Amino acid sequence: MTPTQQQYQPPKKVARVSPELRRRIVILCAKIVGIFLIFYILAFRIYGFIRIDTNVMSPTTKGGDLALIFHLNSDYSIGDVVSYKCEKRTCIGRVVAKAGDTIDINEEGKITINGHLEDLTTYGDYSFPENSTVSYPYKVADDLFFILGDNRNEWDDSRTFGAINKNEITGQIIGIFRTHAI
Repeated sequence: MTPTQQQYQPPKKVARVSPELRRRIVILCAKIVGIFLIFYILAFRIYGFIRIDTNVMSPTTKGGDLALIFHLNSDYSIGDVVSYKCEKRTCIGRVVAKAGDTIDINEEGKITINGHLEDLTTYGDYSFPENSTVSYPYKVADDLFFILGDNRNEWDDSRTFGAINKNEITGQIIGIFRTHAI
């Protein structure tokens, strides 16, 4: 044999993917993308999680707890615990009054809603922040909610900045996951 003949090698046969295998691979990829899309919609558009960074709702929640939020609720009721945008972070609080309600402070310094003492269980004193922009009696306008924390010693609620717009509410808290021992 000559050196030229030794160097020549016929081309190797390339293994081809059968059309059936190619179809199965495409279907598998579509299923994987579909599962991730469903997970994304459930985890970030319908439900979500936030870490609670204050004790404003103590003892219901404590700083460091993880809250499960339902984003699709748009009809909030008195007593609902909601998350909302405040300043540059997410806060939580309880809806205590909505459009048409009047909030006032009685002689004892306690909150009244439409002339009746608030009937929710609260903790701490009923002090009001000095830097508040709210004057009482305070009438809640349309599409607004007056939100307070259960721990009244914390002032990160409507006593400081007034009622919040419905559009600022990011969702209703439907579950709490404790991240520390009780």
